[in-house]
Amino acid sequence: MGNLGRRHPGCCGRAARTRGGGARSLATGRVSGAELGSRADRERSGPARRTSLGSAQELPRSAPPCTGQSRAAPPGSFRRKRRPARVAPNGVRRILPQRGGGADTTRLPDPTPGARGAALAGPGLRGGGRWRSKPEAGLESQPLPERGYEVHGLEKIPEGPGLVVFYHGATPIDYFYFLAKLFILKNRMCYTVADHFVFKLPGFKLLLDVFGVMHGPKEECVKALKNGHLVAISPGGVREALFSDENYVLVWGNRTGFAQVAIDAKVPIIPMFTQNVREGIRTLGGIRLFRLIYERLRLPLVPIYGEFPVKFRTYIGDPIPYDPNINAAELSGKAKAAIQSLIDRHQKIPGNVFRALMERFETQQKED
Repeated sequence: MGNLGRRHPGCCGRAARTRGGGARSLATGRVSGAELGSRADRERSGPARRTSLGSAQELPRSAPPCTGQSRAAPPGSFRRKRRPARVAPNGVRRILPQRGGGADTTRLPDPTPGARGAALAGPGLRGGGRWRSKPEAGLESQPLPERGYEVHGLEKIPEGPGLVVFYHGATPIDYFYFLAKLFILKNRMCYTVADHFVFKLPGFKLLLDVFGVMHGPKEECVKALKNGHLVAISPGGVREALFSDENYVLVWGNRTGFAQVAIDAKVPIIPMFTQNVREGIRTLGGIRLFRLIYERLRLPLVPIYGEFPVKFRTYIGDPIPYDPNINAAELSGKAKAAIQSLIDRHQKIPGNVFRALMERFETQQKED
């Protein structure tokens, strides 16, 4: 109670408040005990009551030297500590999260020209409020491994037109991944030849137009190739998608129309195969009833199952150049042999779902 009415000598100039709130002598700094007692009576709470200080007492003229510490907070309140701020290279001051509240972020002027752009191009904030202005050493030359999908041999796609011939899985999910990679890495689109029943599905017309899917008349395919575009086709089609199995048997029959398109357009054929495509989604095409229904009615009523998160690797083989001295049957045989070579080289027969799942966690990429 000795320090309540005195100004600390040598302190920052703040006079300590009195608990009584009564009159204070400007000459001596004296506060009566009655006034302190009346203030204490007004702050009574609960059964425990504080007593008055009694008669007036003089506060001592001398006070202990100021220690530099702040005055204690009144009862019922607390003072929150301000957490240290960190300034990022793009001029953002980030204050670490406090207990009971979120982080405070304030925009400051950019410290140096171009710093904001460099920070936005970098990885940015990591966990714990830590700022990483540039990638760690060695990460520039070591791209992060892609767990779900890889494409090998994309450089074999010619800059001009070409006919991409691929093995058809139960669904063309791998082909959609390939289209995305082709667009992102080479900024190119690829027209696709689809079966007629796809165009009869309700609500698919806009989607097919966006992806450049066409019915597949030879004249339309030749026109797209002569205009410098890529065109993709699976000679096995729906029959191969539904009735091939984990042994990856090519179900082409005697189809040579795609080869004639390549000859007429004078473009190379580019073989393509995706590893584990049969392990991602499988069909019940081995049941004879479903095969009979399809052959009689052309209805793809074969159940599919799976959607397992296996590892997909698309391999693009060496292009088969245009040769005016061979016919469509010979060119079709070359394309079939090229795809079968990719299957023999990159696919373990028979396919296994568990093995394909474990390949997703491999850290080293397969060689082309």
